[in-house]
Amino acid sequence: MKIPLRIILLLLIIVMLSVGFINARDFRIKIPEFTPSDEALADFGNVRSIIQDYGTATGSLTGFFISSDSDDFKIDYPTANELFSASDLIVKISPTGIREMHRGTILSEVIIEEVITENGSVDNGDVIYIYEPISIHPFSLPGTYSQYINYYGNCNIMQTDRSYIACLRFFAKPEGYEYSDIETRTYLVAIYPHGIFPNVEPEEFVEVTEGISYSLSYRDAQQYDVVALNESDFNEYLKMRNDLFNLLNR
Repeated sequence: MKIPLRIILLLLIIVMLSVGFINARDFRIKIPEFTPSDEALADFGNVRSIIQDYGTATGSLTGFFISSDSDDFKIDYPTANELFSASDLIVKISPTGIREMHRGTILSEVIIEEVITENGSVDNGDVIYIYEPISIHPFSLPGTYSQYINYYGNCNIMQTDRSYIACLRFFAKPEGYEYSDIETRTYLVAIYPHGIFPNVEPEEFVEVTEGISYSLSYRDAQQYDVVALNESDFNEYLKMRNDLFNLLNR
């Protein structure tokens, strides 16, 4: 009996889809969970990325990368008044060291040491969660770059032995969304990627270039509060920080 060609093609499509599904399932199973602890990140490379027209989602940026070689290159540093106005909450915080990777970015647990601007929803000693403006690339694949950290702003990954002033806005979901307990306490930086500043004025920075660098590991960069492309980038960030602190009478 001769089998019609369309039946043969249909069977081939079913087999190919089945194999693809199995491979995709196996690939997902083989991807390990990654916890972005200082120890796990120690040997990661670093890159500083400048993006124009940032989106507001965590790790889901709607803007585009721009090189310092471009004629349109510029880094936007909001004023202290703009940061203040964009903030739902301004607090002094201490990181607990508990971090999770969400969509490639870091969700960090922090304790509120002091509520600087009051929104009625938090108190001193409360635990909240902040998406740091940093993305993590933990998996090495053949033909790709190895593991690295991508800094969109100037603040390095927050450390447990330091305190920070954070300008934050609530990570609001669409109307009707049912928030988990953690989501009711989750915040973004006020004007992405700026909003987290070391409480102690930094005197130096670590230079992180636009190209992914493995000559400088996170282990070496970890001691610095500020990452910057160059001296000018550092000075602009420092001015933004100091203007904000003056506005807050810190």
